[in-house]
Amino acid sequence: MPAPTRSSILLEGRKLDTYYGQSHVLRGISIAIRSGETIGLMGRNGMGKTTLIRTLVGLVRARRGQVLFEGQDVSSTPAFAIAQRGIAYVPEGRGIFASLSVAENLAIGERAAAGAQWTQERVLHLFPRLAQRLTHRGNQLSGGEQQMLAIGRALLTNPRLLILDEATEGLAPIIRDEIWKIVRLIRDTGIATLIVDKTVASVTEIADRIVIIVKGEVVFEGTPPELKVQPELMHRHLGV
Repeated sequence: MPAPTRSSILLEGRKLDTYYGQSHVLRGISIAIRSGETIGLMGRNGMGKTTLIRTLVGLVRARRGQVLFEGQDVSSTPAFAIAQRGIAYVPEGRGIFASLSVAENLAIGERAAAGAQWTQERVLHLFPRLAQRLTHRGNQLSGGEQQMLAIGRALLTNPRLLILDEATEGLAPIIRDEIWKIVRLIRDTGIATLIVDKTVASVTEIADRIVIIVKGEVVFEGTPPELKVQPELMHRHLGV
């Protein structure tokens, strides 16, 4: 797949330097996500993947560099305002409201709009387990069901970009497979997707492009076939 053209880019980070206190986490990193594209963001633990996501969505401020949404600088824009432009972020740990019911969690995310692609009816069709548990509280769900709820709530914001941070971590293999099937269905609706996950085979199967970061810097960016012909790089940076 060709590199993103300037007109197609939805979200972009340019030469981002992000710190936690005195710790320099992102080091001049750049990334671009275009409309309808699926990107796999990969790397070992502690390499800056989540920090990059949090910088892109405004939860952490870069000390240097720019974040742009459709070419407009949002580097100083509050996170809630960036989200309102059409970004849904499912963080590691899911972030659901444990004391609220499934129905209440979904209602919090829903953005009613004429002609909206994602409605509660469609989400419950995609996640039939949730339809059977609408009155259950978040803390009464299994880990897989909580992840489905988090993704379903994100979809109800009708995003243009869905960000999934470790969506299958800690789940049983059968539930991981179910989550990946759902992610493929979501991808096919045309939503741009940024995925962080350690399941290399699944990410390379679903992604249009792979970005690998090491110590806050990009060490590889290309298509899955371009990555697969570099087994030494995969072994060194992904442990496979």
